[in-house]
Amino acid sequence: MITGVRRDVTEVLPAFDVFLLTSRWEGMPLVIPQAMACDVPVVASSVDGNRELVRDRDNGLLAPPGAPDALAGRVVELLRDRDLRKRLVARGRETAGAFTLEQTVPQLETLYRSCVSDRRARGHGGPSGAARGDPA
Repeated sequence: MITGVRRDVTEVLPAFDVFLLTSRWEGMPLVIPQAMACDVPVVASSVDGNRELVRDRDNGLLAPPGAPDALAGRVVELLRDRDLRKRLVARGRETAGAFTLEQTVPQLETLYRSCVSDRRARGHGGPSGAARGDPA
């Protein structure tokens, strides 16, 4: 389903039987824990960001990127195996619990502050370049 930008993700996701993310590249796809929080089992391509969130056969299923037959096979496996779905949903719910706003926002703030501090320590001021002596 391709719908464009949605502001009602938590209302839409529970209607899914399986959440499928076929990315060839991902940073940290927060839609995966969103699906998990909505009790939707996840199948994703095994690219970096997805592998950070999905542990194959523990809280979701992974398949090689660019392999539609393998991804489809994983979806079919989930649809056929109710016990597997239940187990992945339960473990996914646990994973999603680590991605609440209360936990994620302070972690991102700490990361951003650390990056800015490191950048300043290396002599790179900021967007204006003032620390490098560039005119502001």
